[in-house]
Amino acid sequence: MLIVNALVFTGDRFAAGSVLTMKQALENLAGLFGLDAADACAMCTRTPADSAGEPLLGRIVPGAPAPLNRWGTDGRWKGTVTA
Repeated sequence: MLIVNALVFTGDRFAAGSVLTMKQALENLAGLFGLDAADACAMCTRTPADSAGEPLLGRIVPGAPAPLNRWGTDGRWKGTVTA
């Protein structure tokens, strides 16, 4: 794997995706585009889950997987709790 300008390439040199983390995506939406925490969080979690047809992902509901990220009031990631 090779990383060039935040793009990931496989051994055959085809683009394989990005190295943008969920943490960085949320910080970018809040810091660069001014979204409030609730809208940024929905855009990073619920929106992609809905697009993929996964109604239990990206939200906190009974029966859903529950790795939860903690965020500070400064918009910075504080850790993950898995239930």
